[in-house]
Amino acid sequence: MSSKKCNVTFEIEKELEPHQVIGMVGATKALGCWTMKNAIILKNSTETEKNKFSTTVRLEKGKTHFYRYFQANVVCKEFVVTSWDALEDPRMLVIPDMENHVVSDVYGKNCSCGWLTGQSELRIYLSSCAEKPLLRKSTLATDTSQLKMKVSANPVFSSKLVKLLPCDSEVSENTISTCVEIPENEGDNHISFVFQYWKSRTVTALLTVLNDEGVVGTATFSTCSLDNSKGTLCLPVIKEKGKTAVAEISVAYSVIHSFSHKDMDLAKSQNIWDRSRMLLVGHRGCGNSFTADNLSNYRENSIESFTKVSDKDGAFIEFDVHLTKDSVPIVYHDLTTCLQTLKKDGSPGLTEVPVYQLLLEEVQTIRTKHRSRRINRRSLAFDEDDFEVNPPFPTLAEVFEEVSENTGFNIELKYPSFNVNGRYEDGLCDYIDANHFLDKILQVVFDYGEDREVFFSSFDVDMCIMARKKQNRYPVFLLTNGNTTHYTKMMDLRERTNEMALATAKAEGLAGINSLELDLYEFPDIVEKVHKAGLMMAFYGDGVANNLPLFDEKNVDVAIYDRIHTIDYTPRERNDEANDNKKNNKQYISDCTTRNKTASSSFRTTNHVLLHP
Repeated sequence: MSSKKCNVTFEIEKELEPHQVIGMVGATKALGCWTMKNAIILKNSTETEKNKFSTTVRLEKGKTHFYRYFQANVVCKEFVVTSWDALEDPRMLVIPDMENHVVSDVYGKNCSCGWLTGQSELRIYLSSCAEKPLLRKSTLATDTSQLKMKVSANPVFSSKLVKLLPCDSEVSENTISTCVEIPENEGDNHISFVFQYWKSRTVTALLTVLNDEGVVGTATFSTCSLDNSKGTLCLPVIKEKGKTAVAEISVAYSVIHSFSHKDMDLAKSQNIWDRSRMLLVGHRGCGNSFTADNLSNYRENSIESFTKVSDKDGAFIEFDVHLTKDSVPIVYHDLTTCLQTLKKDGSPGLTEVPVYQLLLEEVQTIRTKHRSRRINRRSLAFDEDDFEVNPPFPTLAEVFEEVSENTGFNIELKYPSFNVNGRYEDGLCDYIDANHFLDKILQVVFDYGEDREVFFSSFDVDMCIMARKKQNRYPVFLLTNGNTTHYTKMMDLRERTNEMALATAKAEGLAGINSLELDLYEFPDIVEKVHKAGLMMAFYGDGVANNLPLFDEKNVDVAIYDRIHTIDYTPRERNDEANDNKKNNKQYISDCTTRNKTASSSFRTTNHVLLHP
């Protein structure tokens, strides 16, 4: 009597380093139920074929099994994922009516980068500009251009160096002993040292300044001394002999801790978009209802506004999310709001306060006004005193629950930006810890996300990188002010121009960049540059709604605009010739652990965009 199960041997041929493994996980109990802790590791069992790895699993005949492969580094008996199968649909296998069956798979195509599965990441940033020079108060006789720097950290188990130039990046592994030239003030270059470690350990970073004669001085800090997960440190550079400070160095940093959720596994992936048309996204739902030239007739970022957009087939909704004082993610555009108060003479007044200083109960029960109403009394197109049917400050959870799952979300992570004038947005220099901020938002997204399409965006580069490193399911876009002077430039060189934002997105595994619409009119070649890098190009702005055919003609991927509910436009179906403009539209990687140069080879077979660094 034949068995109901088949011995299925999965085999892959791939060159690996001694510390690397290939594993697999799938939908059934025999394949690990999609969880990493139950993953199956493929073994090498032959001396003659050292690059062939296999495993045998008993699976029920006639059943369809879904599975994915991943590549990982083994660190202290833990798996640190470096790449994984990222297509929306996992691999599928129907088990034949046989006693033994061999499946020869190929791994390395359609892969996305890994995420933090338990480890933490310390990032140290070196850049210099006139507004924020790297070296300050220097008494060094040596010209800055002749100085180099070496950055090390301990205890860590991996290191990486990311060099950014306009439209270009270079990523190198194992950089403990690497020296780099100190960036010049007027240069468009940015250097990131990235170290991974276990959160339970305190990491000490050592920055060594050198010249041709040797060590000039050193600066140091440890993770236990950091007040926030991201910020800037001014560190004294101490001369080895004499123990005197010869300079002060301004170093930006970020610390990223892993995020865990029961539903964050390898079962689902939105890392590849399969779209043949431009995606239409409603800005704040039906649009800006307070400060735009053409005001929306629905309260911005409200359930009513979102529901109206969800009636439009295929449209997404863009909205802003930040936290209340009791750490509840709420949907509201501005970081401040105005409380309706009474002056001493009994007349009404408006007092502007940061939203993060108010409890959820307070923002949902106290009568508030949009901050623009302090000075602007223009007539609005909706009833701003309607706090019952269409109130402000819905929670992110309420938005997920009440808006149709068929409507996708573009969630902007609203974190105070820092501009070239040295000013934080709304003066909020002391804000919520970045890891805490993101973890609370991700918790809600994974609690309620299910099969809804979602992508994140932010004007804060560190927020984008953290959102990408903390989870493996949803794409992330880097928002920029663009190359025009319409908005004040950001201090961070990684996003000060679209070309630097492109390099950042490529190196850090982001989906693409989202820029102000004016750049399409003044610098239209940015779309081709982004597509050649294998990334997506999105635009936002007041005039997008009136120029949708132009954006469509230029092969823009995402258009974000106001009053989407009043504009009847159907994006054209893009044929193969149009899609050929995206020369790197579908990218493959053979090894996520080491890559050099942004313009890596790739090819397109359909209108898929694979998102990976």
